[in-house]
Amino acid sequence: MITDNPKIVTVIRAKNEGRWIGKLFESLNGLSSEIIVIDNGSTDDTIQICENSENVVKFIQQGNIPFDDTRDKNVLYEEAKKRNPDFILTMDGDEIFPPKTQHILLDEIKNNPEVNVFEFQSLFIWDRPNQYRSDGIFKTTWQKRLLRMKPQPPN
Repeated sequence: MITDNPKIVTVIRAKNEGRWIGKLFESLNGLSSEIIVIDNGSTDDTIQICENSENVVKFIQQGNIPFDDTRDKNVLYEEAKKRNPDFILTMDGDEIFPPKTQHILLDEIKNNPEVNVFEFQSLFIWDRPNQYRSDGIFKTTWQKRLLRMKPQPPN
């Protein structure tokens, strides 16, 4: 059974997200217990921001290799599972939660113990902190992002 404060491990894919990733970390305060980041060859200050964040418990630097969403998510999920989380939350380095989202998600978790996958909207930051994309591939902003890991059958 989940306690009032479930252990949520957030996994993040990033490349050159130095402008935004610090804001993402801030938006996770009060929600995420630990953060794992995989970096695909950043050349900006993304690496330094991640290495200096107290909530980033694992930073995986892959170098500038071809984009492979499945490979990266598999690596992130395997690392997150090692941390024995109640939930795994997936985010990208250029997404943030609006204010108070952490309270809403924690209430949803508490009030819906039978739900194993939570779907919600995130904002894709664009050129400025108050500018979000909602066109093209960014218009489908409702995604399954919060996965319950406990209790699960042993197999």
